[in-house]
Amino acid sequence: MAEPTRPSTNPADAKRDAAIAILDLITDQIASIRAQDTYEVSQFTSRTRDLAYAFRLVSGGPQPGSVELEK
Repeated sequence: MAEPTRPSTNPADAKRDAAIAILDLITDQIASIRAQDTYEVSQFTSRTRDLAYAFRLVSGGPQPGSVELEK
């Protein structure tokens, strides 16, 4: 049996691990939607939009509707 991993105390590692987990979730969700017999585009776009928003929050990128200031 594999030994359980301990959470990293390094914020950069934790951020990377969270981004990888979100990307895995996005991939799984898209595959499950496409595998359905009744594939609805609205359901696909809604879930994809929500997961992309979650990824941007984790990665620290600009958010839709945010104000960007340049020097």
